[in-house]
Amino acid sequence: MPSCTITDEEFIWIINSIAKQEAGALENILKIESLDQPLSDAQLDSLSTLMFYVWLTEMFGVPDNEVTMKAVDPQSTGRQIFDFVKQYQTQCYTFEDVKKVL
Repeated sequence: MPSCTITDEEFIWIINSIAKQEAGALENILKIESLDQPLSDAQLDSLSTLMFYVWLTEMFGVPDNEVTMKAVDPQSTGRQIFDFVKQYQTQCYTFEDVKKVL
């Protein structure tokens, strides 16, 4: 398993960047400021939440068989999401690489 060099603060930036892209025209998106906040605090609709996880799992190479309804729970905190990514990732980028992708 690759080691992840992305910091907590950088992962918060990743969460917010993906959420912003997926929110599209939604005006009510709220910024996640802590890994203790659940993703639902961003107030994404259900499709945007699902697409958030698609982006994240594709970006870090999380195998499809690890992506379950429990893993994509909108009540998961940023910390739980980050731990999930670190546990199942098959690829990892530097923060600079991730910024280029997003």
